[in-house]
Amino acid sequence: MRLTKDQNKTIDQYIIGCVDSNAYDVETTTDAEKLSFLFQTFKREKQWHIDQNRESLVNIFKDWLQGLPTVLTIEFENYKILRLAKTWGSLPEKPTEKQEDKILENYWGFMAYKTMQLIKKGAK
Repeated sequence: MRLTKDQNKTIDQYIIGCVDSNAYDVETTTDAEKLSFLFQTFKREKQWHIDQNRESLVNIFKDWLQGLPTVLTIEFENYKILRLAKTWGSLPEKPTEKQEDKILENYWGFMAYKTMQLIKKGAK
């Protein structure tokens, strides 16, 4: 499914809104500061894995996200992920089980990809 410009903007805003630097006692006020903080934290925590260069950065980021880092508080419970997909227009109000399964199977990879896209755009 191809996302519309509005969907992309909504998802981007969601991701940026989930960046939380409070646990690190770092103040981030702009989107660029939040994305930079997020990426720097990710790199500090996964640098060894990145240096091994056996996987793409997106896959390493996906793995990191699935560990539920405190700096990015995205949804992780299936029913909340499905509710989120409905608000984004990626899932109909009365989805089939197959449609729900597809969203859940792709969620972590999708969020990793979208977040890395944002980081590339905003942390320059």
